[in-house]
Amino acid sequence: MRIQIALTTDMRMFEPTVISMMSAVEGASRPVTVHFMGWELTARAREILDRAIACWPGTELVYHDLVQTSSKGLSHLQFDGRHSQVTKAVLHVPRLVGEGRVLYLDSDTLTCADVGPLFDLDMQGCLIAAARDYGYLVTWSEGLPDDQADPYDGTDRVMAPYPFQDYINTGIVLFDSDSMMAEPGLIDALEDPAGLRCDTRRMVSVVKGRMLHLHPSWNALCGVYHRFPAAHLAMVPNDPDYVHLPPRIVHHVGVDKPWHAFDLDELKVDLEGTREKLWRSLGLDARGHGIGCVFHELKDEVCVSEYKLWTEIYRHAHNRYVGMLNDCGAGQVPNATSAVNETPGPE
Repeated sequence: MRIQIALTTDMRMFEPTVISMMSAVEGASRPVTVHFMGWELTARAREILDRAIACWPGTELVYHDLVQTSSKGLSHLQFDGRHSQVTKAVLHVPRLVGEGRVLYLDSDTLTCADVGPLFDLDMQGCLIAAARDYGYLVTWSEGLPDDQADPYDGTDRVMAPYPFQDYINTGIVLFDSDSMMAEPGLIDALEDPAGLRCDTRRMVSVVKGRMLHLHPSWNALCGVYHRFPAAHLAMVPNDPDYVHLPPRIVHHVGVDKPWHAFDLDELKVDLEGTREKLWRSLGLDARGHGIGCVFHELKDEVCVSEYKLWTEIYRHAHNRYVGMLNDCGAGQVPNATSAVNETPGPE
């Protein structure tokens, strides 16, 4: 089975998305088709994308212009004050790809292993496969106040009647497009603009009960991954042999991304200060937030060391991939600042 991966971006996140794509293609054990879904990408960005794909002969690029797609009936792919059109585009991956399995990757991921095994996986009749959101599980395994009746700010309601422990992180999702397209009304429900605004909760609400849980090494949340086994054993006690494996896809959740210019030596102080502020002002409501997944979990030296290590690994990979693009004549990889005056590229 040919590997298919899907990524979505605008110019603001173009550079990290290309890095994410290149890391997935480089480690693949079989031919790859990349479904690159762009929102108002410039002509220069399209050129660099083509050169990146050309680094691996045999890799196929299918470009989806999300602006044009929006004009054909997906007009709700717009910024709503909180969630961007690019964020919501993950909900349209099964229809846009159309057939076969496809692995969706967030822009802040770095693939460290062959994703081929996911395309041979027994899906057990499930529509998608994804890892549990173990940022939540870590928090829950440490206990909650007795008066915390609605701990996930509605996540337990989204999951009902299934256990909240099954809630997933949708930064890395394997879709079975064939099964999803074959089920009447499912894709329409997934894309329904009148549904839940949050893309994760929309997806969970549509496919809950038919989600295969991947090992968290396929979605290793940077900064808390080493703490997952204890949380898993606490919240999923029927799997006592669960093991901690090296990360296969690292997911850099949180506010400080590895491509940001922050001082790693001062990271611990900054993150601990942010965590304490969150706990003082928001209490346990901070958990599950994009910040909470990293910051309020950084309570020990191992977490900080893990975050620093994977940030350095990402930066090394970034520099190597940019070097590859420079070697093939791509020049500087554009971002929102360097390409602000360019016009979108052709379809």
